[in-house]
Amino acid sequence: MPERRDKKKRRSFRLVVFYYRLRRRLGLPEIAPERLRRQKRLVPELDAAGKLEEEDERRLRLGLLCLVGAGVLAVLAASQDGMISSLTLERPGYGEEAEETSVRLEYEGELWEVALEIPSLQYTEEEWEVYRQEAWEAVRQNALGENTGWDAVVTDLDFSEETGIPGITVEWSSDDPERISFNGTVTEPAESEDAQEVTLTAVLRCGDREWTGQQTAIVIPAVLSREEGTLRELTAFLQEEVEAGNEALVELPVRFGETVLRYQAEDGAAPWMILALGVLAAAAFWLLPEQRRREAEKKRERELALSYPELVEYLTVLLGAGLTVRGAWERMTAEYRASRERDGRRRVLYEEMLLTRNSFGQGVYEEAAYVAFGRRCGLKPYLRLGSLLETNLKKGNKGLLPMLREESEQAMEERLQLARTLGEEASTRLLFPMMLLFALVLIILIVPAFWSF
Repeated sequence: MPERRDKKKRRSFRLVVFYYRLRRRLGLPEIAPERLRRQKRLVPELDAAGKLEEEDERRLRLGLLCLVGAGVLAVLAASQDGMISSLTLERPGYGEEAEETSVRLEYEGELWEVALEIPSLQYTEEEWEVYRQEAWEAVRQNALGENTGWDAVVTDLDFSEETGIPGITVEWSSDDPERISFNGTVTEPAESEDAQEVTLTAVLRCGDREWTGQQTAIVIPAVLSREEGTLRELTAFLQEEVEAGNEALVELPVRFGETVLRYQAEDGAAPWMILALGVLAAAAFWLLPEQRRREAEKKRERELALSYPELVEYLTVLLGAGLTVRGAWERMTAEYRASRERDGRRRVLYEEMLLTRNSFGQGVYEEAAYVAFGRRCGLKPYLRLGSLLETNLKKGNKGLLPMLREESEQAMEERLQLARTLGEEASTRLLFPMMLLFALVLIILIVPAFWSF
């Protein structure tokens, strides 16, 4: 017996008991009403209070475990003096500047702070010779740019500092800056001049090491086509005219030799483009209202087609309950009127039914009102329903209920068919975005493959 009591006591020791006791002392309910309501709504078949009590117990235990663990780690961290027996420092890479750092260390029981300068990695003599030669070959090739060789330099050279070898940079200079500048710009000689020879000097640097190399470049006149030659002459002529004056407005010449020059305005638009835009705008203003009207009509017909089974089924239920056709009609329109006043939602079907209901008191025969209702809706099911109501009102309501049940089944089949059609239309509209995504995936896969070649 005592052993069983001890087990019961251990089993009854729960953190949630103390937590709920604290909430009661603070004047709060054990479980917040909002939590309890939400739990009942989500899982109504379970004991909501018991489920939340188990959840609170798990949360309290996990929270207590985190607090205890953090406390233990904090005590262990405080007991350590932060000293280690060895320390590794990272050296800067090849060609980088030396880094300054400070190290705190314990020596003879005292704490010292020592400032150190860590030099960068350095190539050995053998490595320097190998990498220097590779860098020289690389910069000679890269500096050519679009030129075919150093013996036929026509376009600008590429004098970038990168060599492709870690830590090694290059700096170019020229003995004829007017022909080849410090940044690689090439000034071509005239066609009547001879090729010009220019000596280029490249200095390769890596840390404290330097190596100087020279490369001879022969600048030759470019072979221009007739169009390129004419363009160059026109450019030189107009540039000279622009630089000749100092007025605020520059008037370009009207003749180049014996040829008359005509200029095109930058912001001008072609007349045919203006005419085309005018025709498109007129067509849009003409067709847009009709297009919107067709879309609204299609939307109305779709809403009526989807609402028809609801109308026939509700009408069947009310007639089966003993109401007349007019009584059922008034009952349905009254409910809709109350719903519309409550939420402001307007439905096409019931608006048409309200028009029919209002016509009852305006001298219109009930049979004619139902026929007019079907005609206003314009769909075959509503024409069929209007004719059915008219015929049975003339002959009596004896066979109306079975016919409405049959009409309800047929309407449900038509609604299922309409739902399938709408689903196919939705899938068709999604086809174009899917094709765009497929094209995008192909681009993502194919473009990197081309770049890799």
